[in-house]
Amino acid sequence: MGYSADGSLATDLFPGQEFIEDVGGAITDAVIERWRDGVAFRTPVARLPQAYKGHFEDWIADRGGRTPRTMRDSWRRTLVFQTDEGHTADVFSNEPFNARGDQLVDYVEEDTRPHIIQAKPRIRINKRTGEVEGYRGTLRFPYGPEFIYRVSVMHPGTQGVHMQRDTEAEIAVIWEEVAGPILTAKEREWADRL
Repeated sequence: MGYSADGSLATDLFPGQEFIEDVGGAITDAVIERWRDGVAFRTPVARLPQAYKGHFEDWIADRGGRTPRTMRDSWRRTLVFQTDEGHTADVFSNEPFNARGDQLVDYVEEDTRPHIIQAKPRIRINKRTGEVEGYRGTLRFPYGPEFIYRVSVMHPGTQGVHMQRDTEAEIAVIWEEVAGPILTAKEREWADRL
């Protein structure tokens, strides 16, 4: 004898809301995991400039101790939380913020316009006379096999890598591929419970 009833399989066989919450949480968890992996995969890894002539340690010191994979390895995700609208989770970078509240990730993700970079003025005290003297610092940056020193430079701007935007677009297309097997597995799991 087969099963027959008026209504839907989901509401008749499974305790509706609990099933929906379990499936929704599992799908959100899988999608956000895929999202974090996709963003990390698309995040560029810096390469040792020629001007350092193979001196990796000097390059790392000039970068404030940041190793080439620092940004790629910085991606994290939150746990899945249930809200009134459904389930939510987020992907974020634990990169530090600068004085303006921006993360380095923002400059890699988004395009930047051409802009002037000015060396910071510095102040020193003349030990002999006790006078305060100001002078301009110097910018140093690798250009091909040499370093160039300037007080100010015109940065040409950059084209963003868009690792977050591109991953979001990919997830929008493939999320059903991720969700389908989870839904099937959860249906079996809940059928076995009853």
